[in-house]
Amino acid sequence: MPPAISTSSETHPIPEINGARAKPKHQAVSQRNGGFTIISIIIPTLNEERSLPPLLDAIRQQEADCEVIVVDGGSRDRTLEIARRHGVRTLVSSPGRGTGICIGAQESRGEVLLFLHADSTFLPGALGRIREALSIDTEIIGGNFRLVFDGDTPFSRWLTSFYAWIRSIGFYYGDSGIFVRRSVCEALGGFRPIPLMEDLEFVCRLEWFGRTCCIMDPPLITSSRRFEGRRPGKSSSGGSGCTYYSGSAYLLNGWLKFTGRGAAVGDLGGTNQPARPFAQTWSEPRRPADKLFDRHEDRVPDLALDVLR
Repeated sequence: MPPAISTSSETHPIPEINGARAKPKHQAVSQRNGGFTIISIIIPTLNEERSLPPLLDAIRQQEADCEVIVVDGGSRDRTLEIARRHGVRTLVSSPGRGTGICIGAQESRGEVLLFLHADSTFLPGALGRIREALSIDTEIIGGNFRLVFDGDTPFSRWLTSFYAWIRSIGFYYGDSGIFVRRSVCEALGGFRPIPLMEDLEFVCRLEWFGRTCCIMDPPLITSSRRFEGRRPGKSSSGGSGCTYYSGSAYLLNGWLKFTGRGAAVGDLGGTNQPARPFAQTWSEPRRPADKLFDRHEDRVPDLALDVLR
């Protein structure tokens, strides 16, 4: 059985960002006491009156100490009313998930920050696993949860397998519950209020900064709703399409081709997985940012939009 926490045998310098090289503070950060008292949970929202109540109820049942901040980007439904009724702190931001995350992080007070999407299913013991992972190994600077898509369909099962595969090469998205030590988040400059792919942009800098882990048990369950209607299609020649493309898969596919990291992403095979420890370990470092943000960081929004076209 592999060790419980993801580790990396080497570190890399931080890539230049807008012409300035970030200071490699991860060594000083990692030597601090791994203990902490509060986890700040930041939830950006937009018209989430249906999804938010079960998430807030699930957070309330967690045993670890936490503060919850809902940052609303202009909901026209009862999202803010529901958040206030649950007794959590509410903030209002301009539209955009990246903007909401930035405001929530700045206003939070926890030593660890956890960013959750409102349509997540947060299982019992999840906060405790974050505390356990970061306390066992003080070199771990953050990470995410294994992501499982709801709905017992071939497409949702494929999405779950796809996200497991991209995590193995160092990519993951905000819907998998990104968590990070505050000191590291501040050293990195936090999330950026860009209009698209703010989560992947942050993850690439995080993976460069130090070692992360993926909590396997419990997983984070997310909704498949945004992928509704995306199914296998017909090719122009009339044959059956052999590749599923979700929005995230399509974006990552474009990034891989643009940066020369790989070819198109296709069928990932079966979804049966062996029993896992609570956090995944890899024997080699996963550094997705070596060709991404040292050359292209200032063009993240433009490149993402190019891929979508």
